[in-house]
Amino acid sequence: SDVTDLIVPDDHPGATEAMAAVTRGDAPELLEFRFLTSSGESRWMQMHSRSVDPGPAPHRALVTGLQDIHDRRAHREVLDALAAVNGVLVGADDESTLLDDVCRVLVDGTGFSLAWFGAAGPGVDGALAMVTSYGQSDGLSGPVTRAPGASDLLGAASTALATGRTDVRTSGDEQTASPAGSGIRGERRIRTTVGIPVEVDGSIDLVLVLDRMDSHPFQTSTSANFDQIGHQVGMALSGVRARHRLVDALNEQALLSTAIEQAGESVMIATVDGTVVYANPATAVTTGYPLQEILGGTTAKFASGLHDKEFYKGIRETLRAGGTWRGVMVNRNRDGELYEEDSTVTAVRDDRGEITAFVSVLRNITRELKLEADLHRLRSDRDSVVAAMTGVRVGPTIEATAASFCRAVARLEDIDLARVLLVDSDEQAVPLGITGTAYLNWEVGVPIDFPHLTTVLEITRTGSWWLPLDTPVGPDHAVAPLVAPLIETGFESVGFTPIWWEGRIFGVLTVLSRTPESEQWGEARTTVLDELSSYAGTMLGAQASRRSEWKRLRDEIRDVIDHVDFHPVFQPVIALDGGDVHGYEALTRFASGRRPDLVFEDAHSVGLGIELETACAVAAVRAAVALSTGPWLGVNFSPAAVIAGASATVAELADRPLVVEITEHVEVESYAALRAPSPPARGCGSRWTVPGPAMPASTTSWSSSQTS
Repeated sequence: SDVTDLIVPDDHPGATEAMAAVTRGDAPELLEFRFLTSSGESRWMQMHSRSVDPGPAPHRALVTGLQDIHDRRAHREVLDALAAVNGVLVGADDESTLLDDVCRVLVDGTGFSLAWFGAAGPGVDGALAMVTSYGQSDGLSGPVTRAPGASDLLGAASTALATGRTDVRTSGDEQTASPAGSGIRGERRIRTTVGIPVEVDGSIDLVLVLDRMDSHPFQTSTSANFDQIGHQVGMALSGVRARHRLVDALNEQALLSTAIEQAGESVMIATVDGTVVYANPATAVTTGYPLQEILGGTTAKFASGLHDKEFYKGIRETLRAGGTWRGVMVNRNRDGELYEEDSTVTAVRDDRGEITAFVSVLRNITRELKLEADLHRLRSDRDSVVAAMTGVRVGPTIEATAASFCRAVARLEDIDLARVLLVDSDEQAVPLGITGTAYLNWEVGVPIDFPHLTTVLEITRTGSWWLPLDTPVGPDHAVAPLVAPLIETGFESVGFTPIWWEGRIFGVLTVLSRTPESEQWGEARTTVLDELSSYAGTMLGAQASRRSEWKRLRDEIRDVIDHVDFHPVFQPVIALDGGDVHGYEALTRFASGRRPDLVFEDAHSVGLGIELETACAVAAVRAAVALSTGPWLGVNFSPAAVIAGASATVAELADRPLVVEITEHVEVESYAALRAPSPPARGCGSRWTVPGPAMPASTTSWSSSQTS
């Protein structure tokens, strides 16, 4: 048979070319090919051929010698693999890339078809978790469970991982069935497996597994080279991990340094004599000193002078005893202002235990303490406001209620005087509830002359505000008319707060204080003004609304009287038997068109009823001169107008007999007062008609009369 039939088919092209070269008479070469054995396995053989027939090619006779170099070839492959592995390990800085490259060079440069790294898997005894792989996976993936049986190819990986020794397994079968639960899909054609333990920093961390398709028992020297590959990979992994730990440590140190630099708390390091050798930017913010002035100086520059020697002695004793001092320290900033710090001081010691420095972490708590004090003050103020407001009594008039309210407000701490200003629709300010000494020339119910009232209202409309009276105020300032007399009488600040009712401002509460620290007082007590504003609106709002309506109505009636927005009409009284006119009843019609009885009712409600009745009656008497003389003239009056003498005044102007009719729209409360002699009426006689006492007030009765 042809000699090439003994060669592995994959090597046929090379073998054919080599035979042709020898036949041509070329110099003989040592050639290496894989030959098939009787069992079907392949083995590397070294072949040497030479021509022994001097005849012409290609029919020369050849003499060929074969030498089994299978083990030597495998040993050489492992040495080449070791060199390739060392090449990728040099300069490797990433663990994942390192493992990938090792697998790649072992497959590409050797007869191994698959290289992979495995680690002990969790939970299952003998399980391997594949970390990375390269080559023909042949169904191997994910967690791989060691198959039972010592001869199982996967047992090499598990054994190497467990014992720390390289383990080589071979199988003579064409294919190996995968045990159930092993994590291998289908059948594996792998016939040789090498498990190489990888020791990192003294412990077996990984196993390098090499698989090949042929059955190849490696020699002991070759196994030593496998051990060297595992050792080199372990050394490289140790270096990579060490570098990563160093980088992490440096990053952590940089992070710590950045955190200290950016911390909101002050951090200082000082020597035992108090010289500051480090301070973070927050220290400069808190103290007001730039860092260049802090570094190299001493901590004494921050001393407030409020702590005695015993205070600092206690700190030193605590630190020398190995403890950490914690407490609140009062310091002074560059501007001379005091501030409080929550301080933690720790001693730094050298290897001999000697104190070399002190580290202080300081947190400025001045604002926190102020907020805490303000909160306590706010709660106290609210309790005081509630207690004061329980003493306020709603009086029959808004003036009485406002007076009670202002007295209660003036009893609060730091408030020495209170005023309520009622703002009407014309934006006039009417003082109410004046209590105590009147330092301003204000009278209750009398509008004050305040040229900048609109400006003050606009400011107050946005909320409570205060004005320290030591603030310079020019003559044109909105509150200039208020400030001058208050400063003269010793007040330090004045506060304003709006009083709301049904969505509009109807008044302003003004409070005055002689507390010296007016700026701090005003800031802290704005909430008190808001509380008082709420109470004032509740107590005064309804009365202010009624008062506003009363004023509007009074102004309306006053306008009717002053402008004579009415005229009389006359209704004749005719005798039924002859048709003669006996008299005229005077009636009034208003320009507004409203019913006369409603207009007179409104006039009486605002105290102008008698004046309106008199004006209407006088207008009727004067207009009656145009009527025929002789018949009497009837006019209507309320009981109050008659008792007040209005009817007698009108009777004096009449040029004819006057009939005074008591209106049926108002109940007669005292007939005795009506029957009392009226003032004498000069001129024509008058007759009086009064509703009877036994009849409803709405019914007119001619039950009695009096002529004068």
